[in-house]
Amino acid sequence: MRRKIILFSVMTIFMTIFSYFFTIVNGDELWNYGFSYNIVKGAIPYKDFNMVLLPLYSLIMAIPLRFIGNNLFVYHLSNAIFICSILTIVDNNKTFNTICLFLFITLESFVYGYNCFIMTLLILALYLENSKYKYKNELIGIVLGCILATKQNIGIMLFIPYILHSKEKIKSICYYLIPITITIIYLIFNDALFECIDYCFLGLKNFNSNFIIKSPIFIIIIIILIIFLINRYRKTKDINYLYLLFFLTINYPLFEIFHFMIGIIPLVYYLLEKENNYYLNMVLYSFPIVIICLAYIHPIITNGLYLSNIDVYKYRNVGENVDSESIKIVNFIGDNSNPKIFNFTLYSYFVKIAMDKKIDKFDLINKGNMGSNEEKYIEDIDKTCRNKKCLFLINEYIFEAYGSQTNPIIKDYVINNYEFCKNITHSNSLYCKKKTE
Repeated sequence: MRRKIILFSVMTIFMTIFSYFFTIVNGDELWNYGFSYNIVKGAIPYKDFNMVLLPLYSLIMAIPLRFIGNNLFVYHLSNAIFICSILTIVDNNKTFNTICLFLFITLESFVYGYNCFIMTLLILALYLENSKYKYKNELIGIVLGCILATKQNIGIMLFIPYILHSKEKIKSICYYLIPITITIIYLIFNDALFECIDYCFLGLKNFNSNFIIKSPIFIIIIIILIIFLINRYRKTKDINYLYLLFFLTINYPLFEIFHFMIGIIPLVYYLLEKENNYYLNMVLYSFPIVIICLAYIHPIITNGLYLSNIDVYKYRNVGENVDSESIKIVNFIGDNSNPKIFNFTLYSYFVKIAMDKKIDKFDLINKGNMGSNEEKYIEDIDKTCRNKKCLFLINEYIFEAYGSQTNPIIKDYVINNYEFCKNITHSNSLYCKKKTE
């Protein structure tokens, strides 16, 4: 027990320090924090702001933010405590294996969010499957149900092997449905169920337009892993290989390094536990250490840190560009409080949180994040600006860059209906006068 307490404490402190001070703030991190930040502010998911995931993770993270402090450091600390708690639970007195897994997760910790949450829950489910707990099947059902109540597509995929291997299917379904039932009650109580269905299910047809392949190597490796996992399951009938196989769907439709790493980290855990191959272990032990040194420590030594002075981000490494450009946008919005300002830039969440304002649906305009009827966003802008002067901050690059998830319908509307006025920052333009005026 003493060893586990020391291991948990060291991992939590290291992960918090590394993720908060030594990595640069990321858009996904701000979106995930922003969801919980907004809930603490009294906003209702789907009604007051848009999400395309079910809300369990955001609701859980809102608890420490509400009672300890609604700032980014508490968010990082809360995530680190949760992840390191699970790592301590699944630790089988194999210190090197636990540290290796910890370092792999640390590589992803700078983008804390629902993906890291469900990845950690899957590792817990894999551990429970091989445990001798009396109620392990019930616990696995609840854990997988929590994944469903966080990221619905992955929760549904993992349900397939769970129910196929279950000997008491009705009982298993009941435990699996506990978290989603609680979530639905929350949505009904807040009159947000219909909006949740629109964003999380009906709007998925638009989300598929996000299909991005950053590099063909990801596809090749995933195909190899699929073949490996199918072969291992065929030989062993171990359900955990099926869980790992179905979890790889987390890469769709964004085939890039972050989702790729999320998809394989549970596999790293299981290979360390089951294969116990010396040469494979050496590769797995070495990989995260090399990446941390090359991708994080070396740039910090070369370029230094850019720690924010904004209260909610106090001492967070925000990077030079975010720090300088976001402050200019904050100042511009502060100097123009009368008109309605739509901020369609990379820094919409960053700016709203920095100004201690609630986030709304216009602050996240990614493809697939706008529900089934994307035109309604345009209709709402028209309605808002009919009798009120509106200003639009646009970063055209984020709409046009390869791999961009930002919905071009917004850019086209602004450029076609409003005139360019000036540049607010190097990359952000202001459109302020309606062309029909």
